[in-house]
Amino acid sequence: MPPETLASFVVLGRVDNRPTNVCAAWIDSADRICGKPAPEPWLCRRHVTVATKRAEAYIIREADRQERAKTRRIERAPKLRARLATVEARIRQLDPPSRDDGAVINMPLARRMPTDNQIAELAQLVHERDRLRAEVGS
Repeated sequence: MPPETLASFVVLGRVDNRPTNVCAAWIDSADRICGKPAPEPWLCRRHVTVATKRAEAYIIREADRQERAKTRRIERAPKLRARLATVEARIRQLDPPSRDDGAVINMPLARRMPTDNQIAELAQLVHERDRLRAEVGS
């Protein structure tokens, strides 16, 4: 793990402007920066250990979170696909007919042109369709 990443687990703020030969870890109980000589960039031996433990715990938590998210995504997939089908059916219903269809010319203008409410609903449905497609992965 790069020293900057390791230091980010115990250092407040950025390490860019700090000297690398002094420990920059924040000590909550003392309400100060450690300041001991640092064999690793920005961290003394003690804070290398603390940062390593925190990094390992973070990696485990992140793996668990990703696993739960994957499980939720799999569980929600059928419901999302059903909602996507409903949204696409409503979009087809609201979307104005194209000029390629000869029967469109014979329709009254009120039927050919969508109302402002229909346009707003169509925009919202298209946005929801795009979001659902991204979630479902189709």
